[in-house]
Amino acid sequence: MGISSAMNAGVMGLGVNSSKLATISDNIANSETKGYKRATIEFNSLVLSERPTSYDAGGVRASTVRAIEDQGAIISTRNVMDLAISGRGFLPVADIAEVRRDDPLSMMLTRTGAFRPDFNGYMQTASGLTLLGWQADSNGEFGNVVRDGVSGLSPVRIDSLSLASERTTDIGFKANLRASATVGSTYTIPIEFYNSLGGVSYIDLAFKKVADSNPTVGAGSLWEMALYERPSGDYTGPNRTPNPSEAAERPRSVWRVEFDDQVASGNVGGLKSFERITTDEAGERTYATNPAGDVLVRPGARIPVYRQLTPGDAGYDAGETRYFNLLDGQGGTTWVNTIPPGYTHGATIFSIGGEVLYQAADLTAEPPTYRDMRLAATADPVTAEDFETALLGYAPLAEADGNGTYANGVISLNLTGDNGPIRLNIGRTGTADGLMQIDANYQVLQVTKNGSPASSLVGIEIDETGLLDAIFDTGFRRTLYKIPIGHVQNPNGMRTLDGQAFALTRASGSVYFYDAGSGPTGSLISSALEESTTDIAEELTQLIKTQRAYSSNAKIIQTVDEMLQETTNLKR
Repeated sequence: MGISSAMNAGVMGLGVNSSKLATISDNIANSETKGYKRATIEFNSLVLSERPTSYDAGGVRASTVRAIEDQGAIISTRNVMDLAISGRGFLPVADIAEVRRDDPLSMMLTRTGAFRPDFNGYMQTASGLTLLGWQADSNGEFGNVVRDGVSGLSPVRIDSLSLASERTTDIGFKANLRASATVGSTYTIPIEFYNSLGGVSYIDLAFKKVADSNPTVGAGSLWEMALYERPSGDYTGPNRTPNPSEAAERPRSVWRVEFDDQVASGNVGGLKSFERITTDEAGERTYATNPAGDVLVRPGARIPVYRQLTPGDAGYDAGETRYFNLLDGQGGTTWVNTIPPGYTHGATIFSIGGEVLYQAADLTAEPPTYRDMRLAATADPVTAEDFETALLGYAPLAEADGNGTYANGVISLNLTGDNGPIRLNIGRTGTADGLMQIDANYQVLQVTKNGSPASSLVGIEIDETGLLDAIFDTGFRRTLYKIPIGHVQNPNGMRTLDGQAFALTRASGSVYFYDAGSGPTGSLISSALEESTTDIAEELTQLIKTQRAYSSNAKIIQTVDEMLQETTNLKR
């Protein structure tokens, strides 16, 4: 039995060394294949029986091992869609045939790929692997993506003939209004922006000085700022002097702007207060609040009271302007009594007059806690009812009913129109970094805006986090996809496919997709490819050893054959 087992062991040795020779030849053949993972043969002994007085050769068994988790050297290329991973993650890909047929995608994974657009714009390799990624919405956002499977992934598709535009949503400017301008002086700032169709439209901001500063009472100079629109509802055209007398060109909104002229404030020429004035259909200006006359204010706000509704009449009267301050202290609602002496119900005109009284309110909480401020009458209920229909100006730094927000003192006006909402940032209260007033010539110092006119695609970029941006000839960028990197618990347990692709198996475990650069997967490198993990010197060394081992196993078979021949010759 022992001599026969020796023959079998030799035959098995020839087989496993033949397999090893095949892996060596495959490794050498793919030494220039990008992303190729070197294959090796591991030998495992077989034991039939082992006794003190005899021994039977069990032979050897071969197991193929492919070190998928080994990383090859990364080289630079000139193609932005050549992708490699620095780390242990994998790129999600799918068969281009499934993509073109719109079949359910059978996800595969790869370490690297030289992706090029096909005739449909799908990014694929020469072996037919199509890159997958999370597709962005129109705002460049991805929302909650599926990370544990292929259901949230889409084939990456870039149309080389695509056009794109983005409407303007944010505008900021810096301008100076001449401090020594006389009351009644006007200036107009035309601001260009991009509409929803990629065309150019304009906003006209008209400024009119309405009052000089009054240092005696600490009041700064006052201007009114009006935003004009076309009769169609679109924003106004360029370089036009608005004519408020034309009903079709009534301003959309008017704001009152106060500049700080006091040296002690440390903000000479900067914005001091800002409040909105609304215009009704008849062109009459009112200072908006809710029907009960309530105003929400921030701590320390200085509240202007401009006018009140004329009792029993549909008209308005610009009464005397008075200010009062909300002070720190204990208490709840602040009640303000502005009924002038001698006021009687049914008067034709009601103007604010007399001394303004107030009680302290606790307005010092951080973040700011809003409090109601209401008018209260000391007269009969009928008079009080009339009084509750009063219209008050919004407080500086108030949350202005969607018409202006003042986060950290920044004044942002939310404008609406046919081209969608636009946020207009005019500066920061207490500073001169936006709209300002010093005694220099009127000039627009800076205008900033986002958005882009209609433009053509000229290229794409992929950053280390996997964001794929389309770049257009105007410099506009739009995020189209995010390329995730998959993490597999046992990469070496995956099944090897054609084209340096791998498929999940029970042995490999499932995949979980991370944003590139986060988690255990590594970062994505654009314009780079991963080299083969084949080491030619190592393969040639193994080739020599395999040849010797094969010859030795063949010699065993030859020797056993000769020994069996000798046994046969004993019969003669």
